[in-house]
Amino acid sequence: VQTCALPISKECAKCPAGQFAPPSNPDAGCRACLAGQFQDTAGESSCKACERGQFQPSRGLQQCEACQPGFFQAKRGQTSCAKACPAERWQGDAGQGECHTMTACAGAEWETTPGSSTSNRVCASHSTCVAGQQWQSKPAAAGSDRECQSPDPVGTSRRSPGLERRTA
Repeated sequence: VQTCALPISKECAKCPAGQFAPPSNPDAGCRACLAGQFQDTAGESSCKACERGQFQPSRGLQQCEACQPGFFQAKRGQTSCAKACPAERWQGDAGQGECHTMTACAGAEWETTPGSSTSNRVCASHSTCVAGQQWQSKPAAAGSDRECQSPDPVGTSRRSPGLERRTA
């Protein structure tokens, strides 16, 4: 679509990217795309809405901005991305429309790395003490692994993994 911004001289030109000429009245001139919208191609008759995970706070631009990691935008055509991932949810990538549910450590697991708004929680299975060869010196908990010790015939005990403690 071309707009004839100067109808007296009959000079017509394509609207630049970031603007559009309404098809109902192309002679009215080019109009800037509204905030929340963009137009990346010259000569268009409408603007495009920013996709989920994107936003555009200004008028007349050629592209939308991506939400930062830890934030999301669930709707199209928005002017901001100020919604942080809520508790127990995370998003590690830019430009997303939703946050992921944080991993929950099961009863036989412990949290090795806490989660944040940009990273998932990391869980690991608790160690198992070998029956008859080791004894549990520290019980397993949600935030720590159990510690197992085994008696040593020369009067030392070995704390798993690889730490030594004198018991004589």
